[in-house]
Amino acid sequence: MKTITFITLLLFLIFLNDNKCFGYEATSSECKQRVTSISEVNPFDSNAKVEIVGEFCLNNTTDVQISMTLSGSNIIYSCENPTIDPLSQIITCTINFGLQQNASQSFNFNEFNSVFIKTPIPVPNDDSSSSSSSNKNDSSSSSNIKSQFSITPIRVLGSSNYLYTNQSCPSKCKNNGICNVGGTCLCNEGYASFDCSHKVTNDALSLPVGIDYSTFAMVTRNDVFNIKLISVLTSSSSSSSSSSSSSSSSSSSSYQQQDITDSNTINKNETSNGLSFSTAINENSWLNTINYIANYSKNSNITLGNFINYHGAYLPISSVSAQVLIEPTINTKYLLLNDNGNTLNSSFEMILQIENSNNDMYSVSWEISDSNNSILFNNKKANSLVLFSLSDLYSFNQSIVPNHAKFRLLSNDEILRLLNHSSADDSSTESTYSTDSVYLSIVIQQQPNTINTKGTYQVQFVINVYNYSTLKFPEWAIALIIVGAVASFAFVLIVVVLIIRKKRQLKSVSVNNSDHHNHHESKPLLR
Repeated sequence: MKTITFITLLLFLIFLNDNKCFGYEATSSECKQRVTSISEVNPFDSNAKVEIVGEFCLNNTTDVQISMTLSGSNIIYSCENPTIDPLSQIITCTINFGLQQNASQSFNFNEFNSVFIKTPIPVPNDDSSSSSSSNKNDSSSSSNIKSQFSITPIRVLGSSNYLYTNQSCPSKCKNNGICNVGGTCLCNEGYASFDCSHKVTNDALSLPVGIDYSTFAMVTRNDVFNIKLISVLTSSSSSSSSSSSSSSSSSSSSYQQQDITDSNTINKNETSNGLSFSTAINENSWLNTINYIANYSKNSNITLGNFINYHGAYLPISSVSAQVLIEPTINTKYLLLNDNGNTLNSSFEMILQIENSNNDMYSVSWEISDSNNSILFNNKKANSLVLFSLSDLYSFNQSIVPNHAKFRLLSNDEILRLLNHSSADDSSTESTYSTDSVYLSIVIQQQPNTINTKGTYQVQFVINVYNYSTLKFPEWAIALIIVGAVASFAFVLIVVVLIIRKKRQLKSVSVNNSDHHNHHESKPLLR
């Protein structure tokens, strides 16, 4: 029996050596094999980051190997120098794609088909109950040891479509920042924006302020920017929708619109830390309902180089920010069908109204990133910046969609069209559109193969505000400086003139005294 036990133990040690596996208690809850997502796979960037997010053992995480292949290609790309953060459950590494710089820009990122993790991290087998067995015989002991290990590579994602960030670092990033994970530009201290191109101050800013259940304000030194979700649009019309009296919906060949008004909102909540609301459920509308949540955060310890991770998309946060989550539930049964009976590839847009309580929005300029997921509003009159950062990754029924969300600004014609719709709608007593505001749209694409189905999308974005200073002085300050300079010059000139005049007077007196003295010396002596 001892010989059999020794042989069994020897074979097991050889098994461990060949597979580089480490021991782990099967009864521990620290080791799981669930892996949820991958992000930032960019074949045009040799330093692109790949992240595999999941739950891993908190110990013995060395020698992890990650590889991936392209659809229709036999090339395997290996992940070099992976780093593991057990606390945040993230593995990050660099993929060297070896593609030429002039590679075709039509490359479809969605066509990566499989990713595997080959890892010595021991994952308990399902048959782990034997570890708690009280049987002390040799055969059960051997079975117990084997049940503590798993050497099967973990299949991360089996679908040919998986999430990736639609972002690469802006060209200006290198001036005042560095390209970081997820294609985000990590700004140096004192700089902000999606490309770190704006120098900002470290002024203490107040927490966002709730105006009502649906509106909150981001406050800078001189501005108060009010942000409100007012409408949801779809690019396709409904051939069979019947809107309830509590919602404003318009059917046309180009779009449908449903406004968010006080009459169709429920579950309203507004506190010092945020606000939230939902619209009433409408079973007979393409927009079944929508949930809106805004959370405020303020931390004096947060510097300008912090991010939150939303499914692999990195959103910057500063000392004061608002994190907003929008969840529209769409019923495709009421979207327009084409001749083949398939739902058109619709897009849905969530419209945000942005107005300035202290100044008008006409003087506010804007910059948008190349990937259309960041937009910066700049009020040069008040030295204020407002940065909207959108996660280009969004989900449908809690699964990441192989498309990307983006920002766009509504044109004047679109605003007038939507304004006319709101004014003409008898069921709405509120005017939701204003020509004095800026309207920012969040655009998402309909999830494919969702004909006659109802599902919930989830979109997240972050808003940050900053103050900045410039070397330019206001007109009144310039005028004051000029007046002061002229007065100073005049004073100096007067003083100089007085000094010169005084010197001339003194010189004249000196000459007269000298002449008088010489006159007395020239007279003859009287005898």
